[in-house]
Amino acid sequence: MPMKTSEKNNTHGIKNSKLEKMRPIFFKIGLFVTLSAVFLAFEYTTETIEKKPVITEDLIDEGWKPINTFVEEKKPEVKKEIIEKPKAVNPFKLTAVENNTEIEENTAQETQNELNPDEFLVGFDDDEKTETVPLPPLDFAEEMPFFIDCKSEAKTNMERKACTEFRIQAILDKELKIPEDVKAMGNSFTAYLSFVVDPEGNITNIEVLRSPTKSFEKAVKKAVKKFPKFVPGKQAGRKRAVILRQPINVKIL
Repeated sequence: MPMKTSEKNNTHGIKNSKLEKMRPIFFKIGLFVTLSAVFLAFEYTTETIEKKPVITEDLIDEGWKPINTFVEEKKPEVKKEIIEKPKAVNPFKLTAVENNTEIEENTAQETQNELNPDEFLVGFDDDEKTETVPLPPLDFAEEMPFFIDCKSEAKTNMERKACTEFRIQAILDKELKIPEDVKAMGNSFTAYLSFVVDPEGNITNIEVLRSPTKSFEKAVKKAVKKFPKFVPGKQAGRKRAVILRQPINVKIL
């Protein structure tokens, strides 16, 4: 009896060892089957059948109208007013008459009065002269005023200007008489002479700036009257009034 028991145990142990060796193979087979089933489940799709709505005759009503209906509004007719133009009547139209009938002489009235051209010349008389507004004097012109003597001595505008300033200073040195009240001050000073040469070459608007006394101003204006007539300045080929300025240096010893 003991021998049989040991044999059974040996055979049972051998079977268990074989099963232990086959366990990894069974695990792999089971894993493969499971993954195959999952893959087939994802790939499997059912066909979708679209059912079209069935419209029966019972649902169609003869009196059915669409909800969105548009009613066309009729625009009111605009009646055009016809304005009849008056017919032009020729007052000079001649009508034929029989030789025996007497013709009454009727003078046709003129529709328009004769226009007198003199009536439209308002404010213009032959005796009246139109006044021209003088242009303001220029500080500098293309051709500055100059003494006639400088025309032969200088050719350019700047040369004639320098020649004229030199001659002005020479006349002032000769003709200007310093008043006694200015001499009594005992101070040397510089005043400025300003005047305008008009388009005719005449001297106007004489001013003495920074004059110490009224007597000195009168003395300067008296000396300016000794200046000869200027050749007027020009701008764009037209005679213009130009302002000239000259410093006056007075030294009292």
